[in-house]
Amino acid sequence: MATVEWGELLGAYIVSISIGCNEGYEYEQMDGQTAITTRAVQQAVRLGMVVIIAAGNDRSGGGKPGRDGYIVAPADADSIITVVAVDIFGQVANFSSIDPTADRRIEPEVAALGIGVYEATSQGSEIYASVNGTSFATP
Repeated sequence: MATVEWGELLGAYIVSISIGCNEGYEYEQMDGQTAITTRAVQQAVRLGMVVIIAAGNDRSGGGKPGRDGYIVAPADADSIITVVAVDIFGQVANFSSIDPTADRRIEPEVAALGIGVYEATSQGSEIYASVNGTSFATP
């Protein structure tokens, strides 16, 4: 979150974040007010930044509240844009976290391609890889 603060101090208006944390928190604490990362991004919004956050890649688990499949911090923050990954047909990826926050706000707000996204690799200037994840849908 220090990076978000640093960016804001330098005049950044938009930040794209691909982190998610539920360790040390119960599902009931994914309420948009509790987690430290959630509070940090809410501060960035109060300072005028547009914050876009990956929903997470936890849905392929057993669907246990707060652990498998549900939105986690800081994607539970209010006043941010949470992004879910979809395929080329617009279907939500089977790994992409969905469902409401603990205080029953519906997340995510936006869907973008997150399956088969091409990225540059460190193996050469002409070599690309096909990757999956909400981290690739968010930008």
